[in-house]
Amino acid sequence: LMELFGNRLETENDRLFAAEVYPFSIKLMKNPSKAVVLKALGTNGDAIEFVREPDTEMIKEAIAQSGRAVRFIENPSLEIQKLCIEKNIDNIRFIENPHEEIQIQAVKEYAFRIHDIGDPTERVQLLAVSKNPERIKCIRKPTEAVQRKVVEQGMKYLKYIENPVKEIQMEAIEESLSHLNHIKNPDPDVLRRALSISAKALEYDCYNLSWEESEAVIGEALSKDDPDGEYLRSFIDSKHIQCDKAILVDRYGSMRTKAYFLDDRLSL
Repeated sequence: LMELFGNRLETENDRLFAAEVYPFSIKLMKNPSKAVVLKALGTNGDAIEFVREPDTEMIKEAIAQSGRAVRFIENPSLEIQKLCIEKNIDNIRFIENPHEEIQIQAVKEYAFRIHDIGDPTERVQLLAVSKNPERIKCIRKPTEAVQRKVVEQGMKYLKYIENPVKEIQMEAIEESLSHLNHIKNPDPDVLRRALSISAKALEYDCYNLSWEESEAVIGEALSKDDPDGEYLRSFIDSKHIQCDKAILVDRYGSMRTKAYFLDDRLSL
C-alpha cells in the first residue's frame, strides 16, 4: 500500500481518494477523519475492521455496503442486527450472539438456519424442530423439551439426537424394542430394561452390557413364578446367549420356567 500511495496519505483530499479506490488504506492512516472513514466504508464495509471505535453512523454505513461486516462489530445492537439480516437473512451466521428476535426470524424462514446459530434459545430450538425434526442434529445441546418435541413427531427421529435423556430412551423401548436401533448411546439402565422385556435386545448393535450384567437380568426374568411366554420364547430362540441355556434354566428358572423349557426340548 505504501508503494501504491507513497506519501499521498497526508492531506484530506488524498486520504479521501485513497479510501475510495482502496478502502483498506485507512489502516495506514493515523487518525483518519470521519469523512474518510465513511468514504472507505461506503466502498467496502469490511474496512470497519480497521476502525478502532466506530460510531453508529459508521456501523450503519458498513452494514449498508456489506452485511458480512457485522462480524467485525463487537456486540452489535438489535437495530444493527436487523439491518444486517435485512440485507440477507444468511448474514445471521456472521452475528456472534444474535438476539432471540433475529434467531426466530431466521429459523421461521428456513429451519436449517439454526445450524448458523451457536447457542439458540430453547424457544428457537422448538421452532426449528417443529418445522423439521431432523434439525435437532444441528443443535449441540437440545433441552429435554426440544427432544420431546422431536420424538412426538416419530420415534424414528430419535437417531438424530446425540444423547437423548434417559427418560425418553425408556419411553422409546417401552413403545417398541426396535427403537434401540435409533439410540446411539443407550443408558445401561435402558439396556437392562430392554433385556428384561426380551432376549432379542442382545441382537442390537448398541447393546454393550457385559455378559455378567446380562446374565443377572436374564436370571431374574427366568426366576419369575409366572414367567412371560414371549420372553421365554425369545430366550430359547436367541443365538446370542453366551452359555448353555439349560445351565441358566437350572440355575435361575422357576418351576414354570423349567417346565416350559422341558416341554420345548421334548417337542424337538
